[in-house]
Amino acid sequence: MYRAQEVGAEMLLYGHTHFASIDERNGIFFLNPGSIGGRCVTYARAIALAKEKITDRPVFAGVIGPFSLAGRLMDMTEIMVNCYAEPEMVEAAVEKCAAFITKYIRLMRSAGADGIVMAEPAAGLISPAFNLQFSIPFIRRI
Repeated sequence: MYRAQEVGAEMLLYGHTHFASIDERNGIFFLNPGSIGGRCVTYARAIALAKEKITDRPVFAGVIGPFSLAGRLMDMTEIMVNCYAEPEMVEAAVEKCAAFITKYIRLMRSAGADGIVMAEPAAGLISPAFNLQFSIPFIRRI
C-alpha cells in the first residue's frame, strides 16, 4: 500500500489468496483476482464429485481452526510467544484466518458438503484464558 501511495496509484493489484476481492482503502482500490484453480477450487470439486458418488450417507468437508491456521502460517513458536508479547497482532492474524475459513466453508457448502468438521489442534497448546481470547470467539463467529 505504501508504494502505491508513493507513486500516486489509484489501484493496487495483488494476491493469490484463492478468493477474489475488491476493497477501497485511503482512496486506493485493492484488486485481488483470486485464482482460477488452486487447492480451494480443487477441494470443492472433490466435494461435488463425492456428493455424486456417495448417496447413502452424508459428505463432510474438513477445515482447520483459525488459531491453528494462524500458527501454521506464523510458526507455532512465534504465535505462542506473541500471545504474550503482541496479543493484538495474534488477534489480527487469527481474524484474517477466520475470514478465510468462513469463505472456504461457504465454498464447501456450495459444492454440496452436508456439514463441516473443524479441527483446532493448536488450541490444546494454550491456556484456557488464551483459548477464550484467541480461539473460541473466532470459532463462534465462523
